[in-house]
Amino acid sequence: MGSPESNDPVTVPRRSGPVAAPIPADDEPSAAATRPRARSRRSDPTSSWWRIRLFSGMVNDLRRRAPYYLSDWTDAWDYRVVPATVYMYFAKSVSWATIALLRQSPF
Repeated sequence: MGSPESNDPVTVPRRSGPVAAPIPADDEPSAAATRPRARSRRSDPTSSWWRIRLFSGMVNDLRRRAPYYLSDWTDAWDYRVVPATVYMYFAKSVSWATIALLRQSPF
């Protein structure tokens, strides 16, 4: 290659790769101009990706678990669960009654 002061032509290597599409003439519309322009999701105000959905996680959780709720309740009525529940209810109610009677005493 020559020095910058010389007037020798410098050959620039050609880029390899895809060739750019030819520019259409003014009288014929391009394919991109004839088809409707797709709106991006970010610029579309009707897109739902940005909307705030209150309680959406809870709603989705209820929808997913709804088929199992009935079986959870029916499976819980076992011969061991019902007597234990009744026992705990009355054991705690005795303490409630004791506290209520003590608060009414004149001491």
